[in-house]
Amino acid sequence: MNSKKAKLLRKSLKEGGVDWRDSQPVQREKTLPDGTTERHPTIFQNPKGGRFAYRALKKTVGNKK
Repeated sequence: MNSKKAKLLRKSLKEGGVDWRDSQPVQREKTLPDGTTERHPTIFQNPKGGRFAYRALKKTVGNKK
C-alpha cells in the first residue's frame, strides 16, 4: 500500500470519529484452579481500539488489485 492510500484511510477513519493512533495493548488473563489469575505472555491490540481498526483496514484494502 502506498502512502496516498494510507493517508486516505486515516482521513476516512478520522471523519468516522476513530483515532487511528489510539493504541490499547491488552493481555488475556487466565484463572488457575487455585483461584489466582495469570497473564498470558502474548500482548495484542484491543479490537475496540483505533489502531486495530486501522491495521485491519490496511489489510483488506491493501490486498485488492
